[in-house]
Amino acid sequence: MRKIFLWMMPVIMGIILSTSPAMAGPASAGSFYTGNGIVKEFSQNGTATRTFTEATGALNLAISPVTNNVFGTDPLGNKLWVVDFSDIAYPNGIVTTFTSTKFNQPYDLVFAPNQRLYVTNRGTNAVLELLVEVPGTSWMVTRSTIGSGWLTNPSGIAFDPASLMYIGSGVDEIVVLDNRFAHLRTMTIAGLANPGGLLYSDSGKLYVTSTGSASVLELDPLDGSVLRILTGSGANVLVDPRSLAISASGTLLVADGVNGVIEFDLETGAALRTLSTGSALGIAAVVPEPASLALMGLGLAALAAYRKRRK
Repeated sequence: MRKIFLWMMPVIMGIILSTSPAMAGPASAGSFYTGNGIVKEFSQNGTATRTFTEATGALNLAISPVTNNVFGTDPLGNKLWVVDFSDIAYPNGIVTTFTSTKFNQPYDLVFAPNQRLYVTNRGTNAVLELLVEVPGTSWMVTRSTIGSGWLTNPSGIAFDPASLMYIGSGVDEIVVLDNRFAHLRTMTIAGLANPGGLLYSDSGKLYVTSTGSASVLELDPLDGSVLRILTGSGANVLVDPRSLAISASGTLLVADGVNGVIEFDLETGAALRTLSTGSALGIAAVVPEPASLALMGLGLAALAAYRKRRK
């Protein structure tokens, strides 16, 4: 563990970055990560490959579409953890702590089509916008009151191709904001009990974990009507579903606080297998282009712009 004295840390707009080396190499396509106090990496078939014990307190996860760095919230520590694979000075990876005076129980997070990072901030009943991983620009919180006045104990967050933002709120609601963060509608969802993770799929469906009913609800994003309920069966049953991700093969991965990671076929709704056992609270998957961009809700124009920036 490398120590960096406080006076050596960059401090920008209330944000402090501190670092310590990790024990892993670059992230690989097809792998997925879980968060439950630490960050673990698994291969596509569910084999545990690496553990990042430095990321103590990491809960929900998101993967950068540009660098494949893994971002995780720490609600109790009021910070983000970043497993950084992009620094050539640390070819084996480095774990970075990202803190801000604006953080107050940061819970879930997602990268949006504009490549900014959005974090639900439970302590302020709002969403934060963060500028991260932009060359030549310091990391900073650029907005701190998104959704204020409409949210209660915000949980999961997702974007659709039109950059509409969906946020879990209260015990049975999803709040929808437009691409300028104005309130569009609040949907009360039948059968939803304590929303967790949210995910907008390529098929145009919205998925939300319902922790109180041990299920995942498939929704029409226009009115919140329930199209299908996923619960699993047999050895692959949901008990405490928390977070969602799309795998490299297009299946739905559900992080369950009791039964690990359960994989679902989105066409049939059937539970296929349990990929990892034990407790998993957060999940994020590394998927190749263009699936990773579709997962964020990027349209063709944004995809072209993204690829142009990568050249």
